[in-house]
Amino acid sequence: MFKNKNFIKLLISFTCILGYFNLYGTILNELFTKYLLSEWELSMIGGLANILALIGVMLISILIDKYKKYKISFIILNAIGLLSHIAMTMILELSKDNLFILTAILWSICSISILPIYTCSMDFVCELTYPVGESISGGFIMSCTQISGIIAVKNFF
Repeated sequence: MFKNKNFIKLLISFTCILGYFNLYGTILNELFTKYLLSEWELSMIGGLANILALIGVMLISILIDKYKKYKISFIILNAIGLLSHIAMTMILELSKDNLFILTAILWSICSISILPIYTCSMDFVCELTYPVGESISGGFIMSCTQISGIIAVKNFF
């Protein structure tokens, strides 16, 4: 696996992106409380984002499975996730009106675009590392992501 340059590129980008997403999932409550969102609003934002992200995973997985365009799917999902995160950050810092609604929409878009990266990457890593077993390549890439998230959370606090 480590001789495959494409695997290494996917490993690094996947680890950074989903390590960040794990970090945000962990600190979301503390982050949004800074912007005076209530506990109820935070719960609604998280719940809405999770439900929409699961629907997004289902729909995007069907498309990825049908067309087998892993790399372009990975790039598009990351671009949408990055842009929605930047927009959410700007809204949090610059807007005081409709903060709950805008944050819920933008965090949901971010979740809808980033959560399917798991599916896309697992399929992609299996294609890249064939004949290595799916459980070995997928397990390794997921372990790196979890370690990245733990390090990011540890450094945050």
